[in-house]
Amino acid sequence: MCKLSIIVPAAGSQELIDETLLGVLENRPDHCEVIVTHAPGYSDPYDLADEVRFVQSSTNDLASLINDGVSSSQADIVHILHGVRATAEWTTAPVELLERNSKLSAIAPLVVNSADRTSHIVSAGIRCLRSGQRKLVGAGKRCRENASFTADGPALQAAFWIRADFMELGGYRNCFGPDLLDADLAARLQLADMKCQVACNSRLIGQPTKTTNGYQAARLAEQFYQTLGDLGYPTSRVTHAAHVVWETVSQFPSPKALATLAGRLRGWLAGAVDEELAPLVEAHGDHAISLPFEQRNHRPDSDGQQYAKSA
Repeated sequence: MCKLSIIVPAAGSQELIDETLLGVLENRPDHCEVIVTHAPGYSDPYDLADEVRFVQSSTNDLASLINDGVSSSQADIVHILHGVRATAEWTTAPVELLERNSKLSAIAPLVVNSADRTSHIVSAGIRCLRSGQRKLVGAGKRCRENASFTADGPALQAAFWIRADFMELGGYRNCFGPDLLDADLAARLQLADMKCQVACNSRLIGQPTKTTNGYQAARLAEQFYQTLGDLGYPTSRVTHAAHVVWETVSQFPSPKALATLAGRLRGWLAGAVDEELAPLVEAHGDHAISLPFEQRNHRPDSDGQQYAKSA
């Protein structure tokens, strides 16, 4: 019986993909499948076809690779890994939590920067702030045995999901660029009154991901903030304005400051005239996924049977 599907998108450097796969195969739990989703032209450099199922996606963007992996998965719980390394028994606590608690839709494990006792947290999930910012929960803090965190959703680097809930939300969408994939999904998870919990006893090793800046990133970030408000997510114009000012001033005297400000203005104008945001509110974006109605709101119990998700 396949209890868990581990999905590794073949995006980024080959070194990171190899490191992620190596960690998974070294610590592979029982009753799971490992799926690598890839764009056309990707080869299996280490002849892993006996241990890994390769799924070809039509494009190489990260959202599509992950969504196609979830669509092709066979388990009721899916685990997304991107650019991090697994440790021993890292799946045990998240799977048990999702099996025991029917109100949970997602689990955020801890991503830490090293395996030793002096390690610091890279992320314990993410928060989608009223300013429209994406915030990594716990980032930079020392790992402590009794740590406790609250997250709106799991970070893209490492995420556990009830497959049906992930698909019902539409999966990841490309509307706001790669930097906001997980924040967008976390906001939709909260608006759907689905729950995410942080599992501090599930740890993976990784490094902070680099975010982009400049005109395009600022435009998409502004459109994300505008869309949050249109969807009914709690936002604050005061904190958003303060963030935009800080974002612009912190980049001076670099020319990127003006590009960032121009991108913010363009994103705001798009929202003001409803030029681009309406389609984003109505649709899930390119390569989003959905689940037939009769298959929604069903989850596995600890014996692998199905039960309806409580309201």
